[in-house]
Amino acid sequence: MGFTDFIRRLKSGSIFNRVIACIRTRQIKWKDRPMWMDIYIALPPYNEPRFDQKYGNWGGKIRPILYEEDEIRAEFTKRYGIPDIINMVDLKHPSDSQRFWLKYKELKTKSPNLDPETLWNDTEDYLMKHGDEHGRIPLTKYEYNTTKMMERYGSRQAQLTLRPELSQWKK
Repeated sequence: MGFTDFIRRLKSGSIFNRVIACIRTRQIKWKDRPMWMDIYIALPPYNEPRFDQKYGNWGGKIRPILYEEDEIRAEFTKRYGIPDIINMVDLKHPSDSQRFWLKYKELKTKSPNLDPETLWNDTEDYLMKHGDEHGRIPLTKYEYNTTKMMERYGSRQAQLTLRPELSQWKK
């Protein structure tokens, strides 16, 4: 193992220390230093990163973080699938699972003593009858099978049927 092999290994020091050493020995000019170096100098880490660093034990298992919303969305996706494209930027038109969750939460606050299955059915019934406040079509089980919609209408027409607000971009 030669000297260069040792220098290239993480055991010889952190990348920051190696770059500093190259600047001190004039192998790298100060003006040619990496962009991240100024940030590293201004905001150094609390502990110097090392190859042999020991990580503490947090007490064993990692707790599963699962919210009620996650369970409702998972069940919604299992029953209905993901029928439309989810636009994460468009906050005016929530996704179908989002509007289901909002209505579910609203009905749960109105009657907190209902069991989850009854609450689920009430939410389904409401959305099947009324749709939502954004003018979206009502929730229907058979319409939300995307493959059937695409077979029936074709790709673009299926999107327009599921999401009427997309019709303004219709060509």
